[in-house]
Amino acid sequence: TYTIQIEATGSEPLKATLVWTDPYGAVPAPALNPTDANLVNDLDMRLIAVNGAVSSPYILDPANPATDATTGDNFRDNIEEIYIANPGANQLYTLQINHKGTLSSPQSYSLIITGNKMVSTYLFNAADNAGNYGGNWTDGSNQGSGFGAWTMTSGTNGGSAGYFLGDPSGAGISGMPDPSFALFANPKDNGNYVNADRVLVGPLSIGSTLSFMWGVNWDSQGVGNKGINLYTSGISGIQIININMGSSAVITINGNPMFNNYGTNAMTLNFEYVSAGNLRVYATGRDGVETYDQTIAVAGAPDAFRFYASGLDGGDQRQPYFNNLTITTNFSSTPSNSDAIAVGNLTFDADLVLDNLTIESGNSVTVAPLKNLTVNTNIDNQAGTSAFVLQSDASGTASLLHNTNDVDMTIQRYVTGDVVTTNAKYHTVSVPLTQSSNPLSGLFTGAYLYRFDQTSQDYVTMGTSTTVGLPVNQGYLIYYPGASTTFEFAGKANNGSFSTDVDYPPFGDNYNLVPNPYPSAIDWNAAGWTKTNMNGSIYIYNTTSSSSGNPVWASYNGVTGANGGSQFIPAGQGFFVQSNAAAPVLAMTNEVRVHNAQPFYKENTEEVETLRLFAYANGYTDESVVCFVEESTTAFDGQYDALKFKNWNEAPNIYSLTTDKTELSINSIPYSTETYLMELGFEWNESGEATIEIQGMESFGDWVSILFEDRLTGIRFELRDQNSYSFQHEAEADPSRFVLHFMGVTAVDELQSDKSDYHIWSADKQLHISNPAALPALLEVFDVQGRLIYSASQQSDAKWTISGLPEAQLLMIRVRNAETVVNQKIFIR
Repeated sequence: TYTIQIEATGSEPLKATLVWTDPYGAVPAPALNPTDANLVNDLDMRLIAVNGAVSSPYILDPANPATDATTGDNFRDNIEEIYIANPGANQLYTLQINHKGTLSSPQSYSLIITGNKMVSTYLFNAADNAGNYGGNWTDGSNQGSGFGAWTMTSGTNGGSAGYFLGDPSGAGISGMPDPSFALFANPKDNGNYVNADRVLVGPLSIGSTLSFMWGVNWDSQGVGNKGINLYTSGISGIQIININMGSSAVITINGNPMFNNYGTNAMTLNFEYVSAGNLRVYATGRDGVETYDQTIAVAGAPDAFRFYASGLDGGDQRQPYFNNLTITTNFSSTPSNSDAIAVGNLTFDADLVLDNLTIESGNSVTVAPLKNLTVNTNIDNQAGTSAFVLQSDASGTASLLHNTNDVDMTIQRYVTGDVVTTNAKYHTVSVPLTQSSNPLSGLFTGAYLYRFDQTSQDYVTMGTSTTVGLPVNQGYLIYYPGASTTFEFAGKANNGSFSTDVDYPPFGDNYNLVPNPYPSAIDWNAAGWTKTNMNGSIYIYNTTSSSSGNPVWASYNGVTGANGGSQFIPAGQGFFVQSNAAAPVLAMTNEVRVHNAQPFYKENTEEVETLRLFAYANGYTDESVVCFVEESTTAFDGQYDALKFKNWNEAPNIYSLTTDKTELSINSIPYSTETYLMELGFEWNESGEATIEIQGMESFGDWVSILFEDRLTGIRFELRDQNSYSFQHEAEADPSRFVLHFMGVTAVDELQSDKSDYHIWSADKQLHISNPAALPALLEVFDVQGRLIYSASQQSDAKWTISGLPEAQLLMIRVRNAETVVNQKIFIR
């Protein structure tokens, strides 16, 4: 059954039309004017008013085709229409769609509704208690949030009835605050009554809970009633819940026992609207032991309640008390694509997807760190910048995806710092506000603030003034001289198209420090970018890995990252890009925006053909990456390579060099059948032991062979056999000490070939290998798809002969011993 709630405008008829394409069924026998029902999937639609009245679709009588249509159960065709000519304004209806029997297959359908208006979902954090009233609780008063004013009605028949603020302990009730709300209606005549009514600002949404304390003592005289009613469609609408204590100690709910045991404890009654038409009621009884927890079918969402008393005998122990009224919403239960209205001061502690969000004056919304809010259509913040906050702390930052221009809000950015100013806890940051918000340097009060000058390719201090304007199309560098702080950006959030300030200066490396301008992360790989005359890599200061004066730069080239770099650039982050020609453009649209909670890095767990080189020295780490990209070259490729931003002082640097001697943090090289030698650079300003660890050989096919060489010592090894190398380093040593040998499938490493006398050939449908040195070796044979089809260890044989290999196709042969690797293609003939 599919159920939705709709609300009539009242200014026009309410009409619902259901249409579906029925699947093929059995072919009926030929007949003249047949009247047999032939639907395969018979869907049904009903509109149910809050008073329980059911409206059915129109039907025709085949036996009397000239008569007007009536309403009833349509089982003849695949179109149903319900028409209500004069619905009441704001009248709520529940529309249900279900089916008869068993569907032959999943059935799609179309539903058109006219004469209705948007039904809002109220998200609550509402509260009120008797202590708010300062001893003055009157008809029409309201000192809470999320509730309408109190409406008091009473009547007498030779007695008295009314309301007051009092101490529940006087009625023998324990565990309730003094004062609490209270009612009296004495003596025992039902003509003496009092009602305290309250309407919610909106109906309970799914996942919302109405709660309050209720204290009653047993009337030993066994007269009168005291209780609570819940209503849908207002006090004059439908009563959906009645909780009552009457002529005994038993408390009933809708006429059925709820609690049987006597006690004096105050109860907290909870009413959770768990789904459309279902209300969960749960509480613990007055004895502190007995419990009640049932889900009750109701005609609609509660939107009003009444506390009442009538015909009680004299004495204050017969008076009911109530207090601590709250309404809270479990945001993890809020239906997706709701049109939401915030009631009270809300903190979204779950991810939410809404169609619309309204924050009226006096209310607020805070999105907790690491939580994601998506608003598909419109945000209407009527309460100002402080009433809509994206929080940030050490765990992460909240994220917003939206489509509304100039939303007033406050965007927080938590940053770490260090009281020792020589330590490198810098941050590249952005100002995620529109320029019309007039952001000033005072946003970063307490921090050292720098801009990046494109012409000089250097940082420039912005001084101590707090009134310097900040262009929002640039990124900035800051340093906070303390343990940590949270900056707040109050103003209008960016949305839609955005252009950064990039230039192509006449000299230097053409770097530009640009911002993520949005209140969400952005994806460097997404559609929505305009990258004209721009290289394809980004560079971000990795504060997480930087310490003690040794900054570490993360990079990402569109394929993989080094030092934690990834495609995701978080909210409030600045990042470096590089232009490569005059008139560069870097612009973006909302298509680049994503929810991503990583600080600025993400592990790549499924990388293919990628080597990661880690340098360890003095307690610090640096990383460089080498990967195969078919379209790349061995020279510098602006779209595939990332330049090396070097670490400072005590930290090591590792990088690779292109054939044009460009130093890279990420080096993309093409596939080749020839051996390719890649120089590695290693720099460290101190002397001592260092280690290079190389990860990722498992991401290459078994036929790929890569050797590591130390030119200083002459040590060489195959990376499949060894992936870590420790060595002694001198501060003034030549950086180009190490080389990677990428062995092509037909190549013999020129540095090793003089030590190899292997001869490989095919004859008589056999593979022959001569090994004059008679060295132990491993022989491996691969097909053209790179699958290993043969492997054997040869021990001190001068000649090997292998039979049974596939004939008349190209095979790749690899022979490895302790000193060399030989690769060769061959046909078995």
